[in-house]
Amino acid sequence: MHPEYFRPTKKFYRAVGMTQRQWWSAYRGETKLTETQYKALCSHLGVTLQEAFDTRQISWIDPNYLQQD
Repeated sequence: MHPEYFRPTKKFYRAVGMTQRQWWSAYRGETKLTETQYKALCSHLGVTLQEAFDTRQISWIDPNYLQQD
């Protein structure tokens, strides 16, 4: 996973209901997504809420999980 390759567009920000500043603040872990933003992000990326939740739980338990290439 290489997050530096992700380049959000204005269309992305509108779809998830966030500004650029809000997105990167959440990305860096400085703020949390609202429930509405979380659902919109999952929908936009084509990820189910269950998949997102499962991944979140795995990364919380095993911090190296998301660092695999």
